[in-house]
Amino acid sequence: MSSPAPRHILALLLSVAALLALSAGVGTGSNLPARLEATLLGPNMARAEIVRMSAGVRHDHRLDRGRIRSISPGAVTIAERDGLLVPVPVSAATRVSANGRLLSLAALRRGMEILTVRGGDQAAETVHVIRFKGSAELKALPRFFLGPAMVRAEIVLKKNGITHDYRIDRGRVRAVTRDSITLLERDGLVVPILVAPQARIELNDRPVGLPAIRKGMEVTAVRDGDGPAETVEATRR
Repeated sequence: MSSPAPRHILALLLSVAALLALSAGVGTGSNLPARLEATLLGPNMARAEIVRMSAGVRHDHRLDRGRIRSISPGAVTIAERDGLLVPVPVSAATRVSANGRLLSLAALRRGMEILTVRGGDQAAETVHVIRFKGSAELKALPRFFLGPAMVRAEIVLKKNGITHDYRIDRGRVRAVTRDSITLLERDGLVVPILVAPQARIELNDRPVGLPAIRKGMEVTAVRDGDGPAETVEATRR
């Protein structure tokens, strides 16, 4: 009979399986291409605020990524990619891991690159110490947070020296004009969105023009700051 798996391997399998199961349980897929998900929540990300709806319950998630600047008994301060210093609350219940291996809060050190996940302003639920950027845990995060349960998100990232503030909205089309769409999002918010003339628009993964988007379709729109949407992904079932 084989011996039991080490605790850190079990923890990795359970955490990744939980993320994938949760995302799989709320729909058949995301309206965002995998490459875009990986870009938004990849190594260039500084922070993100993501609203999800699961089983009728709204969840407000905050993600912060950067290097540890200082550690105190109740917080870890992160220097993020755009230079912002963010104190993230931690507690005895905070789960710390490095590539699936469970650690204690005492193992955290100044200079480590970490990604924290918390609900609203609460203490961090998890702290991922990033030693291998291709870890299964990190790969699972975009699918979970930007998958079908996502309502809207704001993601700040810095790439090639330029800071971007991406806004993502998902919902059912309420109205379409020659240069805009209005979405009814899953938590009831109605959001009008301008669409750039050169926007990349797809319907069921096929390029289309804005006139092909119809009331009732599910749409995910991505824009940089207050600018018009540059990406519109629509689904007709």
